[in-house]
Amino acid sequence: MSFPSTDAPRNQECRYRWESLGAAARDTCCVEINQAGRYDKQMIHWNLCAKVERAEMHLKNLQAEWNKYRADAFLIQSKDDLHAAERIWYIAHTYPIPLEMSLITGDAVHCLRCCLDHVIYHLVKVCTAGQGPFKQLYFPTGEDPADFAGRLQAASEYKPKGGVVVQRIRPDAIKAIQAFEPFAGGSGALLRHVHQLDIIDKHHLLLTVASSNPTHSMPPTVIERYKHGFGIKDEYTPAQEALIFQTESLARFPLKAGDELARVSIADANENMTFTFALAFGEPKAVAGKPIIQTLYQASLLIRDMIRKFDGLGLFA
Repeated sequence: MSFPSTDAPRNQECRYRWESLGAAARDTCCVEINQAGRYDKQMIHWNLCAKVERAEMHLKNLQAEWNKYRADAFLIQSKDDLHAAERIWYIAHTYPIPLEMSLITGDAVHCLRCCLDHVIYHLVKVCTAGQGPFKQLYFPTGEDPADFAGRLQAASEYKPKGGVVVQRIRPDAIKAIQAFEPFAGGSGALLRHVHQLDIIDKHHLLLTVASSNPTHSMPPTVIERYKHGFGIKDEYTPAQEALIFQTESLARFPLKAGDELARVSIADANENMTFTFALAFGEPKAVAGKPIIQTLYQASLLIRDMIRKFDGLGLFA
């Protein structure tokens, strides 16, 4: 979605917000500006997306830091087990992961969690004409459906001491939140994970991060079978094929010096063996070992989708 220069926001703040957002956020935002330069609707959408945009900026920085680290972080060597007729690849040495990566990860997680709370705050604002109450208000996620249901009720209803219950979220908004299933095992379990990660980051100071080895090159005979099965011609060098044709690694997590990465028959060993490495969560159990950057990007897309759908249902106005 492009924004023609003749139709660019006239208001200085609106123009600044528009130009500061990335392409993905611009595609998400529905811009409706009248001739007087009012921009209430798209500013609501921008404000809700602002923390997601910031989280994605942190993830880009995290990717850059990870790329620099992994360039020479792992010394991989091989040895032959003649008794088993196997070649073993292992980590001979690895450098500690820089502290900066935990800090950036925590910043990205917190931005995503803040965005969820901004969404629920605005739903209450719409339902109560800006009056609230906004106390004890946070976006509900749960360990299971029952836990989520209780937290959703607490968010949608507020009862002051000695007072009457105030319904502060509309029924259609409650239904929309339920549809995302933000609980462990639900379709929106990622939102629960974001909440758990944010709690850990606040209480432990730093999130635990570690290296993982998701994949490694296939043996040459397996590569040939894949090429034959998919009709792939011999258009790549053996070194390129080693990068293209990868199989799941059985390496332990988290990685440390001395860990085995792969065992292959010596007769079928790939002389161009390559390994992929990823920065992964060390905790909590639900996401331990999962790649941080990909997982948080998926969470950001899910939150963007939520904002878009809620906006389409008229929940923000």
